[in-house]
Amino acid sequence: MSDDDFFDDLPTDMDIAQSDVEQSAPIVRVDQPVPMQTSGEDNLTSALLPVVSDPKQVPSHLSADVTHGHAMDQNHLSPAVVSGNVVSGNDASQKILQIPQISIQAFYETTPTAQLLQMSAGDRRMSRTHITMQAGGIVAAKAFYQNIPTPNLIIIESRLAHNELLLALDDLASVCDAGTKVCIMGHENDIMLYRDLVSKGVSDYLVLPTSPLNLIECIYNIYHDPQSKPLGKKFAFFGAKGGVGSSTLAHNIAYSIAYNIQDSVTVVDMDFAFGTLGLNFNQDPSQNIAELLKTPDRIDEATIDKMLLRHGGYLNLLPNMTSIEKSTEISVAAVGNMLQCMSQSVANSIIDLPHVWNDWVKSTLVQADQIIITATPDLASLRNTKNIIDFLKTSRVQDSDPLIVMNQMGMLRKPEIKTKDFADTVGASVVTEIAYDPKLFGTAANNGQMLQEFSRNEKILGQLDDLAQLMLHKKTQQVSAKKNLFDMFMKKKSA
Repeated sequence: MSDDDFFDDLPTDMDIAQSDVEQSAPIVRVDQPVPMQTSGEDNLTSALLPVVSDPKQVPSHLSADVTHGHAMDQNHLSPAVVSGNVVSGNDASQKILQIPQISIQAFYETTPTAQLLQMSAGDRRMSRTHITMQAGGIVAAKAFYQNIPTPNLIIIESRLAHNELLLALDDLASVCDAGTKVCIMGHENDIMLYRDLVSKGVSDYLVLPTSPLNLIECIYNIYHDPQSKPLGKKFAFFGAKGGVGSSTLAHNIAYSIAYNIQDSVTVVDMDFAFGTLGLNFNQDPSQNIAELLKTPDRIDEATIDKMLLRHGGYLNLLPNMTSIEKSTEISVAAVGNMLQCMSQSVANSIIDLPHVWNDWVKSTLVQADQIIITATPDLASLRNTKNIIDFLKTSRVQDSDPLIVMNQMGMLRKPEIKTKDFADTVGASVVTEIAYDPKLFGTAANNGQMLQEFSRNEKILGQLDDLAQLMLHKKTQQVSAKKNLFDMFMKKKSA
């Protein structure tokens, strides 16, 4: 495809809706005052980003040897099964990047950058933004904003030389509204250029080529308040078919996170007709999530907090008053709003999804920070898991693959698909295999208990702890405590 053909296929709709977000000053001239539409020179100058005067203050993404394009580690989880235990990959740099509801206008000059912008715009983290694109770079930007308001953020690709770019920015400043932020994407890894751009009020400078995640992280950093509380992670548990044990796994993982890793976690039961969260924890829910979701105006952190059932210091439960008599029509927006409120008040959310396929389930899977698929070694699970993963790979291009857990392994006289063949077919790694133990899991279900509360099966409990650690990238407190006691014993013995 030629560049002209590619550009012809790109969206040209320039209807930009301004959003109510906190904004800083636009780029302005530093050598002379520039008349602005909504604010005076004194207010604008005081709102400018600080000038970098010390080489030590230059961000790590701009150096002689390292470019911004490699600032974010994009290693995806690549766990494997080794003797039934989880082996973790390196994903320590994973961040929760939630972009606010802002309008973005991008002006590109090259085909790769246009593709980069399109991939970034389609990412789940950008779902709340309104982003449009136009060819032409900084010259087109200045011409476009002669008679219309500027958006919250302008992203500009430029191949101009150092001094030419600075002059072009001065021209652009004359048409920018107060509050508009600017991000420049260039092809030169030059510290002095970065300093000069910052002195003009540019919010950030990205060195091309770069990845969609780097661009998204750049936008996130521009609007992120370092003093604000970090957002919690959302983990979606989904069964490849009914009866594979996804809910049981989700509840026991939450228990491990709370009592072994000692991190705060909330479990929400999204199965409005047949949910088992209340039964498995021997709790009697008094309020109905489905009714709350039918009235989205009531959804806020305070309301959700009142509905939570406390289970110890770290574990919160949000079970359902299950009913099959009422039909439940739930909107995607209501579910998304509830989960967003939860992520603002708790470090980890375990979302126990039912085995149905509708708009809000698909949206929840796409918006989750990590997905755990529970499957059994049979043909139906294989087919369904492959279909789910194919859908997710298309919808979550910049995200790691789901974690696949093979459950009910070793069932007597039942033929099984080998784990390696299963993983090769679906195109994703199986992180652990949990043995079929009907007595253990049946006792837990009938007593309303978690496995750890009564079981001494160290292998299965160890697998649950390993999976919890893999999800959170944290070690359990129990493991470290045992190690310390063992070290003390060995020291005493040697003495």
